[in-house]
Amino acid sequence: MFSISDTTNWRSVQIPHTWNRLDPYDDQEGYYRGLGWYKKTFSTDSLWSEKSITLRFEGVNQVATVYLNNKEIYQHIGGYTSFNVPLEKLRLKEKNELLIKVDNSHDPDIIPLKGDFNFYGGMYRDIWILLNNKIHFTESNLGSTAVKITPEVVNKSGLINLSGQITNQSNEAKNLYLISTLVDRFGKEVINKKQKLSIIVGLNDFSETLKIKSPVLWSPENPYLYQLKTTITDDKGNIFDDFTHPVGFRYFRFDPNSGFYLNGKPAKLIGANRHQDYLDQGNAINNDHHFRDLKLLKEMGANFYRTAHYPQDPAVLEACDKLGLIVTMEIPLDHDITDSKEFYENSEHMLQEMIHQYYNHPSILVWAYMNEMFLGRNLKKDSAKIYQIVDFAKKLDSIARNTDPTRYTMIPNHGDLEIYHSTGLTDIPMIVGWNLYYGWYAEGFEGFTKFLNKAHAKIPDKPMIVTEYGAGADPRIFSNDPIRFDFSVDWESKFHFSHINQIKNIPFLSGAAVWNLFDFGSESRNDAVPGVNNKGLMTFDRKPKDSYFIYQSKLSNQPYLKILGNSRIKYPSNHKIPVSIVTNLSSVTLYANDELISTKNVENGLVTWELDKKPAGRLLLEANSIAGDSNIVDVHQIELITTNFYEGANKIAINAGSTFYFYDDKTGVLWLPDQEYTPDNVFGYVGGEFYRPRDRGIGTDKNIINTRIDPVYQTQNQGLKTYQINCPAGYYKVELLFSRLNSSDIQNLNILVNNTPVLIEKTNKKYYPINAVTNIYTRSDIIIKFPSDTREDSFVNGIKITKLN
Repeated sequence: MFSISDTTNWRSVQIPHTWNRLDPYDDQEGYYRGLGWYKKTFSTDSLWSEKSITLRFEGVNQVATVYLNNKEIYQHIGGYTSFNVPLEKLRLKEKNELLIKVDNSHDPDIIPLKGDFNFYGGMYRDIWILLNNKIHFTESNLGSTAVKITPEVVNKSGLINLSGQITNQSNEAKNLYLISTLVDRFGKEVINKKQKLSIIVGLNDFSETLKIKSPVLWSPENPYLYQLKTTITDDKGNIFDDFTHPVGFRYFRFDPNSGFYLNGKPAKLIGANRHQDYLDQGNAINNDHHFRDLKLLKEMGANFYRTAHYPQDPAVLEACDKLGLIVTMEIPLDHDITDSKEFYENSEHMLQEMIHQYYNHPSILVWAYMNEMFLGRNLKKDSAKIYQIVDFAKKLDSIARNTDPTRYTMIPNHGDLEIYHSTGLTDIPMIVGWNLYYGWYAEGFEGFTKFLNKAHAKIPDKPMIVTEYGAGADPRIFSNDPIRFDFSVDWESKFHFSHINQIKNIPFLSGAAVWNLFDFGSESRNDAVPGVNNKGLMTFDRKPKDSYFIYQSKLSNQPYLKILGNSRIKYPSNHKIPVSIVTNLSSVTLYANDELISTKNVENGLVTWELDKKPAGRLLLEANSIAGDSNIVDVHQIELITTNFYEGANKIAINAGSTFYFYDDKTGVLWLPDQEYTPDNVFGYVGGEFYRPRDRGIGTDKNIINTRIDPVYQTQNQGLKTYQINCPAGYYKVELLFSRLNSSDIQNLNILVNNTPVLIEKTNKKYYPINAVTNIYTRSDIIIKFPSDTREDSFVNGIKITKLN
């Protein structure tokens, strides 16, 4: 039994910290959601007696209870907003013990109730200790910064409206001054204003208006920031407190017919969503990492960022201000509500916290407060819950508009126009968001534009943003003939190439955000990489996929040229070799191993070649194009391997029932797509059919236990008669891979390899890898026979043949 007084149970950790760094990614269902304790023992000196002391927690998931010297002093509910804890009864010149009890258990009264992401527990953001003088700017009980900054642009002049509170704990009234200074990017002072204050004991409100002629305006192209410093002083120049924050002047509007305007100019918002976790670190990442993430988004050419699905680290918004990214931010009210007083109060409080805490950031233009609330719901059977949601949306929208009348409100909805429109939910926010997955969950890329045209016709008075669109891709999977839901980088590339073109050509659409910038943790998912949502333009550890380069090409204002493909994997040499290049230039010349292939004109930003079969070994591709007086060049090197025993291969691996290549980056094995046997093929099946239990893709969407090559075991060829691999005489190791998927039955498998029975482990376990190995000598070819008459008893998931001599 755990005891907080038992020192043997404690271990040293570094903040930021989460206890869910690894357990969402094992093969066990679920991950730890419960209590965790943090302890800090510290001493104070006599200087602390002159200070007002506050702890600022940037994020603790999801309920934090703070104890000082064994007495509870504060509790905060909600895992994605900051909170301030006054330390009023510290023991001076003695040891003090701070205990924080953290609970990330599911609670029906705390959002999020559900979601396609991990709810990591712990103190996963920074903690600050604020040592204030007895007279200081007041830290809000909503966790906000001390001074509220509202910049405006009026008739080409800039106004800054300041407001806040000053706390006086000195036990006497004071005559003080508020000095506000604004400096430009180069440190030149442009405003210096001094206001006399009569400060009584307790709380004192203040306000101030500053004016600047013709300010430089903030925009994604020029994210110009002034620095505002506000100081409390006396007539002798003694400083009691100061507050510094960047200020960006901008004005904007969303038009339902012509889209988004910033500083009077039309601009299409194109960018991405981003979850805050990282491979093997959970969400406990530092500020430098946050900045690098947003820099990668900016380098993609984006001007737009949606903080899905919750307020993110303050460092994220600082990065957006500096880099020039326009932001929509929302609370994690995702998919469901609880009809309770506590749920409503907690959600409302979190909305107010979000707005107050991030109000000063010029990058934020939109507040959102719900996401996909009617997903899986039917108006006939779920009407009570639906109208509870509609009523609550009205309340939240009113809170958002009253708390911040300078910005827009939004609700992102999934792609069921009728239910959101007929219930009136689309009438409530100022902007309607749509999460659309045409070409992934729904068939046909073209459905994207059709849906938006229909939505615009039904809701002509509302600006619209596509808040999500995307397709999954495992970088280990590629295909010459990609299909929907095969998780190949090639299908993801086709998806995004189509969508970015559609987005640019819809005039009323204000903008769109890819789901997602990075792959992210989602423990309940069992796709090609179980526990991970693979819809990122980059991997979980921030390596770009081809789709990232597609956006760079489409969004760059500079000459751009990129050969697509993954240099970290091996490709087959004994097939035609496709080469795809994205560019914003008009023509491209391609070389392969210094041999001129040809020059081609570019169509819609893409040019392709299909190279003849090349020998195994290094293939160096070089593409160049002329832009003015410059020669734009990109090089790309891949390794080609033969997959034909007659051409020197020592191993062939076949991903049975699969249409795609799968490269195991740990072992260096390239698993080939399955094919029917013909005299021209070196391997293939007779009498089989691919396992397709779903209405999209191939294979199962289940996690295969105790393996990291799930894409091999998730696909299956069933109803086989024989499988033939052409090879010269010699000794070979034959490995057969199986997994029981739904009706397939390993119990009854009887397989012969060149007429020799194969010993196969008999098991009823589902989604579990079974390997059978036999060594044989053959004079010519390997023939695998499946004697059973039933489809369920004649299957295989993978075949790997290794030449032994």
